[in-house]
Amino acid sequence: MPDLSVDPADVRRCLRGLSFPCTREEVVRYALDHDCLPQVVDLLMSLPDERLNSMADVIENMRELG
Repeated sequence: MPDLSVDPADVRRCLRGLSFPCTREEVVRYALDHDCLPQVVDLLMSLPDERLNSMADVIENMRELG
């Protein structure tokens, strides 16, 4: 189960530079390639498998997990 207490600011920092739109798989790959915190990667892996059009989509989906 992902750590739902991850700060959205940590997610934003981790994904800075990522081009949208992208898939969950692309977001996770980007996070792994950029040495993001393990708890951020775990949370991103739990996002729905859908197209993400912006950072706002990532954060919204993250909040819906909780």
